[in-house]
Order: sequence, then C-alpha cells, then structure tokens
Amino acid sequence: MNLFAEIKTVVLEAVARLAAEGVLPGEPATSEIMAGITVEPPRDASHGDMATNAAMVLARPAGVRPRDLAEKLAPLLEADDRIAEVTVAGPGFINLRLAPALWHGVIGAVLAEGADFGRSKMGAGQRVNIEFVSANPTGPLHVGHTRGAVFGDALASLLDFAGYRVSREYYINDGGAQVDVLARSAFERYREAHGLNPEIAEGLYPGDYLIPVGEALKAEFGDSLRPAIDAAIGAVSRALDVVRNLIAAFGQLSPETRKLAVGITALVAVLGPLAFAVGVVLTLFGSVIGIMSGVVIALGVVAGVILGIKQNWFGMGEVAIKVWDGILSVIETVANTIG
Repeated sequence: MNLFAEIKTVVLEAVARLAAEGVLPGEPATSEIMAGITVEPPRDASHGDMATNAAMVLARPAGVRPRDLAEKLAPLLEADDRIAEVTVAGPGFINLRLAPALWHGVIGAVLAEGADFGRSKMGAGQRVNIEFVSANPTGPLHVGHTRGAVFGDALASLLDFAGYRVSREYYINDGGAQVDVLARSAFERYREAHGLNPEIAEGLYPGDYLIPVGEALKAEFGDSLRPAIDAAIGAVSRALDVVRNLIAAFGQLSPETRKLAVGITALVAVLGPLAFAVGVVLTLFGSVIGIMSGVVIALGVVAGVILGIKQNWFGMGEVAIKVWDGILSVIETVANTIG
C-alpha cells in the first residue's frame, strides 16, 4: 500500500478531467509534462499530509497563472472521499489533508503485511552492486569506515526493499602496488627509528601512523634488515644509473652508428623468440632432424634480415651493410660445415 502513489492517481485524474472539459487550453497534459507532477510531504507538516505541484507544472504550457489553475483543481480533489481538505498556498502549491478513514486503512495494511509493509517493485529486479566499507589495509581504520558500513548496509537494504536485486561487496586489496608502497614506506620509518632521516618520496605514504611500525621493526629485528634492504635499493639505483648512462651514450653516437645499434637490437629481438622455438623443437623431437630444422629456420630468418639490410630497407647506411657482409660470411661458413 503506497498512499503517495494512490493520491497521485487522484491528482492525475483531476488534471485529465480539466483537460477533457477544455479548462486547460492547448495540450499541456502530455506524458512528458505529466511526469513532472509529484505528490510528496509538504515542507511544513502543519500545512497538511501531502502536497502537489500539479498547478505549477501545468500552468506554463497551459498559458495560465499557477494559482488560478490550482483553484480549479482544488474542488475536484476535495470531492474525493480520501481527501478531507485542500488548500492553495503561495503561487499555486496545493496542500492536501487526508481523511482519517484512510489512515485507519493503513493501520490494517501494516498489521496484515507485517515486515513486508512498504515493499515495492520499483526496481523491477534490476541488478545493483553496492561496495561499502572496503577498509584500506595500507592505512589506519577511522570513524569514516564505520560510517561507510552503516550507510552502505542501509542503502543496500533500502534498494532490496524497493525491488532491486542487490549484491553487497567488500572489496579486498590484493598484494599489489599498494602493499609494495606500504613496505617501502614502513622501511623508511624503520630507518628513522635508527636515527636516519626518512626519505618519503612522492608516492609513498607519509602518515605518522607508520612511525610505530618502524619502531616495532627495529625492536624485533634490530639492525639486521638494513644491510639487505640497503643493498637491494643500491643495486636498483646502480641499474638505473647504467640505463641512464647507456641512453646518454646512445645520444652521442653518430646517426650511422645509432642505426646500426637499432638494427642489431632488432635482430636480437627476432632471434630471441626463435631460439626459444628451436629449444621447444629440440625438446619435442630430440633428434638430428629437429636440430637441423631449427638451424635452417634460424638461418632463414637471419638471411631475411641481412637481405633487408643489404637492400637498405631499414635505412642503416653503408657502415651497417659492411658489418653484415662479414656476419653473412660467418653464417655461410657454418651452413657449409653443417651441410
């Protein structure tokens, strides 16, 4: 039982009657306009039990003053036995006070339907996923997580009561980037516990809540974690330095040399997967035929790359062609030996 939907039907019937009698000029009662008509509790409970904006919605398309239209709707609404009193307020709002007998019927419906009173089919079985709480394991719990739990559960229950198919989900973080950042952030607090300045780089967690974690690590492991982790960080830093130096050195090479380096890299990229494929062939067949097949395939691919270089398909220049001529002679010698 939904009293608001029931009274809205009464309002829409009154509007339809005015339109049929020609009281509403033109065709204001289209489905789009009618959809804007609402019946809801008034802002001030002393004004009545319900209020409708029907006159305000219909006045503009009808070309009449909202209050004039409201005064024409009022007697039609008051004629219904379920409505005890109708008053027009302000520019054209209509306040409704329901008949006591209607409330008596609601009491009967409440007793009859029990816990299902008010349940609706508004959602029509549409699936809805509500993710709530989902406390981040890399940070401290706070009152917001409690609020999220209450609000999320209430929202999910409300949607379920309104006819939606609701799934409640608690998202759990995996051991990915966030946990890695947490570990590095905790290590900086561990270093801080040893009197060193923590290096909280951009992207790490700067919160003071990790200070006790660093102190706990020091209490349990002492200095034992520092050498291994410092060494790992140093190795990564040195590897990055090597990469930076290679990039800088590459930029200082002549255009012909850079082209040659790119060509060699391309050849390695081709031969890497090819070598893997040959290994698979050797594993599967374990015979001389398999070995020879792998060599033939490798030679074919290399010959194709060399042909492209000699034809200058890659724009590598004369220097590269001379280098690859030497490589070709070596490959030909190997091929003749196998043959």
